[in-house]
Amino acid sequence: MGINKLEIGNNYVVFNVNDFNSFHFDDLNRDNRDRNLKIEIHLESLNMLDQFNNSGILDKNDLHVRLKFTKQNYLLLNTTEIMKKCIIKSVSVNDMIIVLEIFVTDNVKGFVLNNNIKVLERLNYISNDIHLLSKNHEILYQANLILKELHKSDNKVKNAKSRIDKLSEYLNS
Repeated sequence: MGINKLEIGNNYVVFNVNDFNSFHFDDLNRDNRDRNLKIEIHLESLNMLDQFNNSGILDKNDLHVRLKFTKQNYLLLNTTEIMKKCIIKSVSVNDMIIVLEIFVTDNVKGFVLNNNIKVLERLNYISNDIHLLSKNHEILYQANLILKELHKSDNKVKNAKSRIDKLSEYLNS
């Protein structure tokens, strides 16, 4: 998993999936998948839930997915597969509609799996509107920001060093 792919930028494209019969993941060109793309899936019926379970979308790495479903569909959802193949970024419940923000990856560590379990367990107990953020996602997000700033600082130091070297060469000649 590339840590730079964990966060999606501000200008992302949302691709809505309301029917898997008309959606083919391979139709999305590689440029769209590499850019800021989020797939939003509406699991509003049992038919759509079955299509999702058989779609293999959780086998695609480095993919941002937003799942929307009711509490009844949540109880039928294969949460074990989601916990093992995804980093759960956040969970929201608004007007009895659950929104699960996930990042699909093939590298789910033990501590991420434990956090996924805790986040999904909370869905069993909530009955009103709520918004939960995954602790691991927040930590990874902050680590990503720190790494980006470190990279910027490192580049500034390299530029300053090269200017000093050029000045030193100029003075010595």
